[in-house]
Amino acid sequence: MTASHLLAWSLAAAWQAGLAGLVLLALAARCHSHGVRRVLLGGGTIKFLVPVSLTAPFAALNLFENVATPPVPSAAPGLAVVAAVLLGIWAGGAALMLLRLSISSLLLRGEMRDAERVEGGPLLAEARAAADRIGLKRLPEIYLVGDRASGPRACGIFRPAVLLPAGLGEWVSGPALQAVITHELAHHRRRDLLLLATADLVVAIWWFHPVAWMLQARLRHAVEDGCDELVLDHGTAVTPEQYCTALLEVARFCVGGGSPAVAAGFAAHALRRRLRRALSAPKASGGRLGLGFALLVVLALLPGAPRGIVAGEREVVREVRVVVRIPGVEVVRAHSSGSEQRKVRR
Repeated sequence: MTASHLLAWSLAAAWQAGLAGLVLLALAARCHSHGVRRVLLGGGTIKFLVPVSLTAPFAALNLFENVATPPVPSAAPGLAVVAAVLLGIWAGGAALMLLRLSISSLLLRGEMRDAERVEGGPLLAEARAAADRIGLKRLPEIYLVGDRASGPRACGIFRPAVLLPAGLGEWVSGPALQAVITHELAHHRRRDLLLLATADLVVAIWWFHPVAWMLQARLRHAVEDGCDELVLDHGTAVTPEQYCTALLEVARFCVGGGSPAVAAGFAAHALRRRLRRALSAPKASGGRLGLGFALLVVLALLPGAPRGIVAGEREVVREVRVVVRIPGVEVVRAHSSGSEQRKVRR
């Protein structure tokens, strides 16, 4: 595959992923269920990885077939040079973004090596009680770190851990401390770290695509909102007012009593949004119907990249038909060229 063919394939994948992302962003903005919003935004994020990794070997798994782009003709020498330069710029930007992620990971590992692991005491007992309340079977390791400005954090996809600033238990206690610990454990309970890591990888690869950045930002908001809702509905007995007070106290502690901390979830704009949602946002029912619709939309917007560019032939699908019945789901896939029909029942 020449540089011109690769560039044409990348542009086609970019507009497909961008269009799918914009649609899912619009749907997520109108959705009050944090679980459904998480599915929608996560699907838009994963769509950016489908063209570069799953198109060729798993094209048959797509719910909708693409109308493929015609084969790219032989490019002039000047166009080939431009394509090579653009691909070089992309590769350089992606390398810098991946280097940034690697440095952040190394810094976190160094911070954990210097941290003090909590082996017992009331803090660990509180963490175990919080894990039981939200149904987290495996308790992550609890560490105390000296950097107060970083704030409480959940980290570790394969080795789950929660980092708490040293002295936090002396600043907040009782229901406030329960809420803070429960929120961080909720990230592990919901597998948020894996989803956020995927979003970081997508942004690193598609660093030039504004929709990828928008999805990452909205996904972070949805993740924090979902954990806040879990704390208020299932984690502790704190009221929304008490939980907002706890968030403010943690933010003040992280900067020694000054302005709110700049850590994720405690930056001024993020903190205001979380406080506003905790006090006034309607509770989301997030029923099976809404989740099923979200999954259907995600699947519908996961077409493969145009195979005509890679295979050198044009494919046209003249008929696509999808029938969905809830609670039973029936997907009928048919097209006239292959006379194919597929049904899936649950």
